[in-house]
Amino acid sequence: MKTSTLWLWVFSMVCGCLPAEGALDETAANTRVLSLNVRDTHGGRWPLDAVPRAAHLELELDAPPDQLEKRMWLVTGSLDARLAEDLRTPPLRAVSRARVVETLVRHSGPRVMVSTVAPLIRGERYTLVVLEAPEQLWSQELRVSESPASGARFVEGAPADQARGVPPNLASMLLRFDGYLKREVRVSLRADSRELEAKASVRRCSELGLPEGDCMTVRPTRPLPAQTWLLLEVSELSDATGASIAPLSIRFETAGAEDTQAPGLVELTCALDERALDHGGCVLEQDRALLLRLAVEEPVLATLTTAHELRSALSFGRDVELALSDLEPDLLLPSSLSLTDVAGNTRTIALALATQPQLASLSIDEVRSDPLGPEPAQETIELLNFGGEPIQIMGFSVSDDAHEAGVRIRDPLSVLPGERVLVVGPEFDARDASDGILPPGVRLVRTDKALSLNNQGSALFLRDPQTRRLSAAPRMKPAQAGACVTRISTDPRTGALAGFAPDPSHSCTPGTETRWP
Repeated sequence: MKTSTLWLWVFSMVCGCLPAEGALDETAANTRVLSLNVRDTHGGRWPLDAVPRAAHLELELDAPPDQLEKRMWLVTGSLDARLAEDLRTPPLRAVSRARVVETLVRHSGPRVMVSTVAPLIRGERYTLVVLEAPEQLWSQELRVSESPASGARFVEGAPADQARGVPPNLASMLLRFDGYLKREVRVSLRADSRELEAKASVRRCSELGLPEGDCMTVRPTRPLPAQTWLLLEVSELSDATGASIAPLSIRFETAGAEDTQAPGLVELTCALDERALDHGGCVLEQDRALLLRLAVEEPVLATLTTAHELRSALSFGRDVELALSDLEPDLLLPSSLSLTDVAGNTRTIALALATQPQLASLSIDEVRSDPLGPEPAQETIELLNFGGEPIQIMGFSVSDDAHEAGVRIRDPLSVLPGERVLVVGPEFDARDASDGILPPGVRLVRTDKALSLNNQGSALFLRDPQTRRLSAAPRMKPAQAGACVTRISTDPRTGALAGFAPDPSHSCTPGTETRWP
């Protein structure tokens, strides 16, 4: 079907909304799904395992659907037995209703278009479900594309909304989106009712060293009035798929005087396994990654440049982090750090960075901080040897404090390639079945003192005897008592919050890999 024909048909269809409530009339005619296509707002077709964030699901049925609003759902995640049972017999229970995604449904005869109201989450799984007959469900899983071409939303801007003290000699405003835009943009910059001239342009954020997507630069053609509230409005925005982006309004107040000073760094206290930099800031140097932590005096665009890559971050407060990954061990990295404020003032600092020699291939993979059994005795931390060589771990340490060594592993145990072991305190009782029986063959590694983890979760740091950080885990609350928090990141060393999640089965998998739906 041609795009123009498709949308003439779509706009001529009758509209209804989901989610549905009420039981399906037993006399309602059955229907059967013949085909499903996924399209974007332009009408372009997308694969089922990489759908756009603003998705239009085009269904062909064998007959006009009866009671359509009660027999079709888009839900988060996979279709499990409990949800399937609930969908067969509406009305839905609260737990199922919470998984239903709001959609707009249009239909003409046996053809149905299900359109998402809000953007879907990048990389997440959804399922379209149709009740073909009172006891028969049809379903199709969909996964949202992680490509920036699949849709865009506004992420951050400098100056930020409601910012104060913005210099009147503002050089440019920067608006970052997490995907690609349709390049035609319209901006308005006003002081009260007076329109100020400003020019806007769009470029790839990667050109600035920022995460992939598009960045909009808005440059005033003249200095701004001092001590004045201004309003930047961006309208008629759409992403590369044709989906509309909500209009933006950023309000900020200018300072009384221009800013002519380059931004500076504020002194930081470095963690036990970080190195203090001469000009301020700290760097965590691992074998294949570097993490630079800075504290700045004012909002900046911080850019780290090496011979290998460009990496930037926007700061709206005091703290800035810049990370480099996929590096080689024992590598010297002469680098430069530039800090640019919104007035265009720039400070450049030369840095001598280096990666560590090859570190032990050991990672924190699962944490039980709130066991059902006695505490802290039954707390556990699962370690994985993700490398190809055995690792002797006596003298390694685990800590919930970035500045302290924590507890040390006292057992002279060699962890085999691919093996998972449980780090436990000296009072751990393997016979206590409160949290389930340990699977056969899971080896225990005891520490010199109790772990004493916070029930709400603890940030954890795994270090070798030389106090070099091997892996980390964030402070994250488990789904319930007795459940674990587990690594979902493919990076075995990162302790970023996005790299972990509560175990999907609300339990733990000691000695084995967690299986995700």
